[in-house]
Amino acid sequence: MEWLCQKFEEESQLRLPGFLRSDCLEKISAALREGDSKGGLGNGWQLLGPVLHRRLCAFGKVGKGKKRLASQCPAGKALAQVAKVLASPAFLRYLGRLTAVKGTSDLAVCIRRFRPGLDYERPTCTAQAQLDVVLAFESLPGTVRARRRRLRSLGGAEVYAERDAGERTAEAAGLLAGANGVPCAPEVLLRLPLANNILRLVLRDAQTSHGTEPLASRSSTSRWEIRLALPTELEEEDEVEEVSPKRRRTGGKKSWQSSAVTSPCRMDMGSMWDVCGVRTNPCDLNIDVEIR
Repeated sequence: MEWLCQKFEEESQLRLPGFLRSDCLEKISAALREGDSKGGLGNGWQLLGPVLHRRLCAFGKVGKGKKRLASQCPAGKALAQVAKVLASPAFLRYLGRLTAVKGTSDLAVCIRRFRPGLDYERPTCTAQAQLDVVLAFESLPGTVRARRRRLRSLGGAEVYAERDAGERTAEAAGLLAGANGVPCAPEVLLRLPLANNILRLVLRDAQTSHGTEPLASRSSTSRWEIRLALPTELEEEDEVEEVSPKRRRTGGKKSWQSSAVTSPCRMDMGSMWDVCGVRTNPCDLNIDVEIR
């Protein structure tokens, strides 16, 4: 547990692979494959915009009553059960111990889908610093290694960049800065390719934008994700002795260099994980969720 806290303190990001138990993941994957094989959004999904900033599908309640709940998209229902666990007080306490981030009560939980060749999210910033917690899925067939190789060329990655990286004009970027007189692409601080069943934590400030790349139209899978956004306040430090190259901002902006984490944290994991239903080593983060 301590080394996880130390890693987050150093890099302001953390990836926890194999988050869900294999049996739970298989049930979810089956529901996602069914969702990708059918046309349309499915009951319970709605299209969000405006298209100038984003185009994606979000899953929500369609109303009360057993009949309406039964008619919801199986993929959306499966992800909603996992989202319920991630938004539980026990899991939020774990995030607090792991990151030492003091969040507000304005927790936002979203279940989202990015369809191939259709959906995207342009880089945008938030009004204040926040902790992004994302658990993404895909439904490609084959082994883990083969799927990762295919996903590299399909897009659908999360991108963190400077606030104005996507707003700079060609003149400001330098017409001759790139090959053949083409302006260089905006510098990316962090790019997280689509990967299955990996919980990712990223602490960002108000000067860091976040976006989601579109998937290639030839992709047979959508990008399915559960996203938690926890607003927080970064503690400013007078001096920053050392900054990892992965965390260093262009122009030396201090807000990205400093982290809300002040020291490694320790906790007694036993009782908390009993509440979450984890039956394995807590450091393995193998969550057990009942998928109905």
